[in-house]
Amino acid sequence: MKTLATRIASLSVGAKIAAIMVVLMFPIGHFAWLIAQSVQKDVAFSSLEVEGAKAVRDVWAGLAEAARPDSSLNPTAVEAVKRAETVSGRFSATAAVEAFRQALANAQDREAALDRGQVAIQKIADGSNLTLDPEVTTYYLMDAATVRLPEIVVARALMEQSYQAFVGVGREVSMTEYEAFIQASTRFDMGLSALRSSIKSAQDSRQDLGSKLGEQLATFNAAADRLSSLTTTLRKVIASNLPNPLKPAEFDAAEAAIAAGSDALWQAVESNLVSLLDQRIDLRIRHTRPRALRIQIKALLRLL
Repeated sequence: MKTLATRIASLSVGAKIAAIMVVLMFPIGHFAWLIAQSVQKDVAFSSLEVEGAKAVRDVWAGLAEAARPDSSLNPTAVEAVKRAETVSGRFSATAAVEAFRQALANAQDREAALDRGQVAIQKIADGSNLTLDPEVTTYYLMDAATVRLPEIVVARALMEQSYQAFVGVGREVSMTEYEAFIQASTRFDMGLSALRSSIKSAQDSRQDLGSKLGEQLATFNAAADRLSSLTTTLRKVIASNLPNPLKPAEFDAAEAAIAAGSDALWQAVESNLVSLLDQRIDLRIRHTRPRALRIQIKALLRLL
């Protein structure tokens, strides 16, 4: 210790000042390093979100096909789900996506495919940080894309199955069929209300989303309102035991419109979500390095 003090005392004034500056630069450099580390964590977090959103896009393709009114299944939808399955390990969602793909192959159990499709989307969202998104706009866009719209298409498909017993048939309907219809139509209406709330919250937090989602949202709302109107009329007819004035063709047209409208709105929501996440990543990268450098330069100038 004495030797060290002697050595320090033997230094010139300039050397002592230089040594003090070097010592003081260590905490400053450490602080800049901490900033860089924080940014890297933020970028990694958002990058995983982007990957998750793209994987959800492929699962959505399968879910939308499984829910189509004509019950057809485009082979490209199955390929999309397989594509999602290859990356699902990143999000701890392999089992869920695999179960959905297998359910898609069984045309006789449509309800199971719908349920597993919803689960697969939610698993990817959970495992990719999407459900933990820290910003208002992207959080509500995520909610619309991974929770609300999947719920809408599943509820609509189940509602379609349940009201077939009441439209265009000449037999007496059982209480079980009636309850299934009421449950499905109520589920659709609740899902529709929740979706509209999420979209509104996203638009309120970022005004330009009004124009970016405007066309798709208007088309979707018109189709959803038409289907809700038909099911409300059907509920009243059933409850009053009146003749059913509704024709199968009316429901077919409404079903086709809401299926197309849901898909178009989902594509627009997901596209804007990914775009905003990419912007966040770019902003963090471009502004952080200069910020850390400015901190070091300012500290050095103050020491001088």
